[in-house]
Amino acid sequence: MEDIPDLYEEPYNPACPCICFDGKPYQLIGETAVPIPAAPGRPLCYDYEYERNGNANLFIMAEPAAEQRRIVVTQRRTNTDFADMMKLPADELYPDAEKIRVVMDNLKLAP
Repeated sequence: MEDIPDLYEEPYNPACPCICFDGKPYQLIGETAVPIPAAPGRPLCYDYEYERNGNANLFIMAEPAAEQRRIVVTQRRTNTDFADMMKLPADELYPDAEKIRVVMDNLKLAP
């Protein structure tokens, strides 16, 4: 854990990028009623009820030193989806990199 702050302080090196990776499940919801119109001094009001329209998963890759990020939305969060996202930096983003350092939490990211 002590090594991670040091990674962020290193100068940017495109041959050895450091990317942060995370996944987030996301619930897709829709409104069931028309919002109450805004009036002077009163904002637009939404009903607390909603209808569920399924789930999605957001995979987020950020490279702070290069000020870049990539967000990929998938329908699920499976081991295959996770593996595809781990291949993305090597195959598309940094094909000429000598080494790609990945920072991610130790929580279970894929089922």
